[in-house]
Amino acid sequence: MVDRGLLALVLVVLMTRPSPAAEVEYFHLDIDGSVLGSSDEAGYMLETQRYLPFGELWSSTPGGQPLGFGAREFDVESGLSYFAARFFDAVASRFTSVDPVLDVNSGLLRDPQRWNRYSYARNNPFRYTDWDGLEVRYEGQRGSSIQRGMEEMAKRSETVRATLDQYSGVEGPHLTIKAGPVGNTNEAGQFVGDFARDPISKELTVKSGTITLREESQFGQSRFRFDRGTAAHELGHADQAKRDPAGFVNGLAEKDEHGKRVPWHKKPGEEHAERYKDKVEREMKQDHN
Repeated sequence: MVDRGLLALVLVVLMTRPSPAAEVEYFHLDIDGSVLGSSDEAGYMLETQRYLPFGELWSSTPGGQPLGFGAREFDVESGLSYFAARFFDAVASRFTSVDPVLDVNSGLLRDPQRWNRYSYARNNPFRYTDWDGLEVRYEGQRGSSIQRGMEEMAKRSETVRATLDQYSGVEGPHLTIKAGPVGNTNEAGQFVGDFARDPISKELTVKSGTITLREESQFGQSRFRFDRGTAAHELGHADQAKRDPAGFVNGLAEKDEHGKRVPWHKKPGEEHAERYKDKVEREMKQDHN
């Protein structure tokens, strides 16, 4: 779930005329990613759609394409929209089943809007969009602080949104983000993946991942500050673990093929994570401007 306030708004010049079936169809989205309509190659509108806040169809012109609220497929027979992990009922403004990933012990007491596990976008569709009916897990005492930081990054970076989306789905890999001690005292964060290898194809896949952002303890007091650079770097590892599991595992090897020790900053996995972080920072800077 991400803050929708700064997502790209596609401006559409509405022109209508009778049109045969278009070979190329362009979709036009509003600020929360819902399909406002589609046009052909010449810019003429083939159909238009407007929605009430929770996605109930307010008005439309005839058309055949199924994408609607949240750019999700709408099933005419059931009246439900398919959000990958769950079906959504726009009339009731609720999902038809509970969030299968949400950890009920993770920061819920501090966020009453998440108590209802059927709710859509914290009951605030003017600000938030729920991409797939799931949430990334934010654990521990710092969970709410980390969640706010990650949602701000996802709001401003398409790359972050794409990575978080990879770790969604009832049967797909899940991602946990928390604060705590990390293995290497010189690191500000770490990503640990749980991998499995298919016994037949021998293909390596990531089952789940955990990002830990360093929480320091001094004189019995813990200190934590959400650092976007560290979070982006570790998301880079999570991204590679999903897209290229073998490359992720091999890219963090302590020694090269000749048996020589590889400096931390020269490891291919770390270089990938730094490039990912740089890309996220550029996107966030462009969004800010």
